[in-house]
Amino acid sequence: MSSLLFDERPLVVQPKLAFVLGGSDEAIILQQVHYWAQKNTNIKDGYSWVYNPMKEWQKQFPWIPERTLARKFANLEKSGVLVTNNYNKAKFDKTKWYRVDYDALDKMEHRLCQNSMTSMPDCHNGECQNGMTNTIDYTETTTDINNTSETQNVSDGAPKKTIKKKEYNLDSKEYRCALKLQEEILKNKPNFKKPNLQKWADTFRLIHERDKREWTEIGEMILYATQDDFWKANILSPDKLRKHFDLLEAQRARDSKPRKKQVFQRETLPDWAKDIPESRKKRGIKKTDSVRINAEIDALLKELELDDVEGSGTS
Repeated sequence: MSSLLFDERPLVVQPKLAFVLGGSDEAIILQQVHYWAQKNTNIKDGYSWVYNPMKEWQKQFPWIPERTLARKFANLEKSGVLVTNNYNKAKFDKTKWYRVDYDALDKMEHRLCQNSMTSMPDCHNGECQNGMTNTIDYTETTTDINNTSETQNVSDGAPKKTIKKKEYNLDSKEYRCALKLQEEILKNKPNFKKPNLQKWADTFRLIHERDKREWTEIGEMILYATQDDFWKANILSPDKLRKHFDLLEAQRARDSKPRKKQVFQRETLPDWAKDIPESRKKRGIKKTDSVRINAEIDALLKELELDDVEGSGTS
């Protein structure tokens, strides 16, 4: 029997909650806050709270890097479904206290039910029903609905709703990230089929807007993924980059940690070993690939940061 199959207490979450919050990680985080707040007796201002530093939370979600986890907590807080406060007795203690705002969560669910033209789980005619759903589709695309077969009518006799594709300028950050990814892939695969860069650009928009990734962070990951010996053969589109972003981020952080130096005992060489040929003395140490990679990352970051200063963040 596999050691990965439910011999330990699993993290359980409703697919509909993941749909409402926009991701399975966010749903699991909110579910755990709810679970521990209900088990605790920390009652403040009429509510049950749970408090933990981010390092302790990360132990419950070991597949999520701590930096990414902190960002997901912050996004839940911004959305209004997660409330934070500080009830610590010591003023220097900045540990956050958390609780779920159930009213805000219900409103978010109801709003999505009314506005969604897609197959939201257990949602019919703008009314959300209770129950479990086995599958959920997280695919996010921008489509052009112009012909009859691709058009959905809100009701019989209602005018057809047309959604036009967004066209990205060549100097927009989304398009430039798409172009940069293509350029790096071509260095490894010269015969790589030319992609639809507009579609790629739209995926980079989702990475920035939906996944809350900074442009500099995206630029770093493009270069890392296309120059890593394993990932350069697997990250051949923005969709793949987006799917594995957290894993790439964790591996990159691990690779960047300095390794401990081994201590060797220095021994006295015999006289015959001290005569080193001139040809060996002249050998220099080759520059590592990391120097070139870091230089490219720095150049790309400067370019993206310059755009942020000039106020082009709305592109």
